[in-house]
Amino acid sequence: MTYDEHRNFSPQFRQGADAGEKVGAARAIEELKETLQEQFDAYPVSVFPEPDLERVSKILAEHGIALDCVSASAIRAALKVTARIVNSVVST
Repeated sequence: MTYDEHRNFSPQFRQGADAGEKVGAARAIEELKETLQEQFDAYPVSVFPEPDLERVSKILAEHGIALDCVSASAIRAALKVTARIVNSVVST
């Protein structure tokens, strides 16, 4: 569509398209929130308790491993999954 064609669209038609786009975006956001909540709920603290990070850090350090490296690896893995979820919702 050329600039002139776009500019000459009736405002009512454009508002209708904007409203439809907003509804679609709102649905996508809701789907995204639900999917991310499901992922979060899959790892409850009652099953996977929070570790004593000071103790874990000491144990890892004894073996030449930094807790920061383990944490960064876990975050990267979680963000890969999050990105896949976001991309699947955004691309639909």
